[in-house]
Amino acid sequence: MKILVIHSIPVVSRGLHSVLESAGIECLESAWNGYRALTPTLNTFEPDVVLADHQIPGLQLKRLTSTVAAWSKEATVAIISIDDPGFSVNDAVNAAANGYISLRVSNEELVASLRLLGAGQVVAVGPTISTLADIASARTISADENFALTDRETQISILVAQGLTNGDIASQLELVEGTVKIHIRNIFRKLGLSNRAELTGFALRSGITK
Repeated sequence: MKILVIHSIPVVSRGLHSVLESAGIECLESAWNGYRALTPTLNTFEPDVVLADHQIPGLQLKRLTSTVAAWSKEATVAIISIDDPGFSVNDAVNAAANGYISLRVSNEELVASLRLLGAGQVVAVGPTISTLADIASARTISADENFALTDRETQISILVAQGLTNGDIASQLELVEGTVKIHIRNIFRKLGLSNRAELTGFALRSGITK
């Protein structure tokens, strides 16, 4: 997996690089030199995810996502932010970004989030995640579905209903625990639930545990 990091603060960029490399993820730090310079970088490095700072002068999110989409339909764009009160996560959604990650998350959550993004999922992690997750889910999920869970989310819901802990689920599915936590958060948001007991009740009522 390859991550292209475009951030305006060098120490943050280097820190992200260190965390990702230690997790076995190939990472390239890139200064923002405009859209003309972006495509050659994409061609050379071929990233799975472009992780960008929304505060870079001259960078327009919508143009960034469209540039990446024109280069590859498989690559995704995620915004990384320090929870700037002047930045609405709706901006990320409207710009067609697939993810929003707060710099306040743990290293484990950061890595797990990027792996999910690399797999094509919509991810939002941080204090203001609900708006992005709800809107992004609505963008991709058919309205006539009884509930909008992916196969993996359904699988995890069943295991939660069986009483397994996050660690148990991670071991059984060969995932890192941070990935399981993010899946469960997404499940809660999609179904409008607050805790594991409510998820267990939903799983039993819906019949997915059969």
